Amino acid sequence: MNHLKIDTELLISAIESKNCIWDIACDEYKNRDIKNAAFLKVAAVVVQEFDRLSEKEKHETETAI
Repeated sequence: MNHLKIDTELLISAIESKNCIWDIACDEYKNRDIKNAAFLKVAAVVVQEFDRLSEKEKHETETAI
């Protein structure tokens, strides 16, 4: 996969909108499935055409973010 060019401000904003990723007081913070789904939503916001990537590419993208 090519090196990702991600808008840092957009990434920060997308993560801030998902409390379950960063807020340890959030009930969903400890739920891995909910956090993974939230990270997928963040990736879909910051990576162009994320929905068109293969599952392998999506996983690599999530890891890179």
